[in-house]
Amino acid sequence: MTERWHLRDTGHVVDEFSAAGLFETRASWRTMETVFESDAGRSITLVTNERRTLLRVETRGQRLRLRDVHAAPGRSHGFSSVIGDVDDDDDCDTVPNDIALEVLSRLIETGELHPRWDWVVEG
Repeated sequence: MTERWHLRDTGHVVDEFSAAGLFETRASWRTMETVFESDAGRSITLVTNERRTLLRVETRGQRLRLRDVHAAPGRSHGFSSVIGDVDDDDDCDTVPNDIALEVLSRLIETGELHPRWDWVVEG
C-alpha cells in the first residue's frame, strides 16, 4: 500500500482485500454508499444499486469518476448519495460491480489510476 486507507467515520483501517469485502458487506446490508479516505487526503466513494457502481476518486478538490465506455445505452436509476448525487445519468457513469471492486483494490494497493480505465473529470 502506498497510502494508509480507512473507512470514513469509523477509522477502520483497510487494505485492498478488506476494502472490497467491506463494500460488499455494506451493500448486502443495504448501505449503498461506502467512502474510504487516505492519510494523503484522497477519498474513494462508491455508490451502488447492487448491479452497477459509481466510483469516484477525489484528490485536493479534483474529482474523477470511473466511466464504462462499453455500457449499452440505458439508465438503471437506483442510488442517491449523502452528498446529494442522484443516479440520473446513462449507465456509462457507473461500472459493473466486479470492475468497481477491481479498481478499488488496485487503487488502495498501488494508489494509481490505471490508464486502461476511463476516467472523467467532474465539475
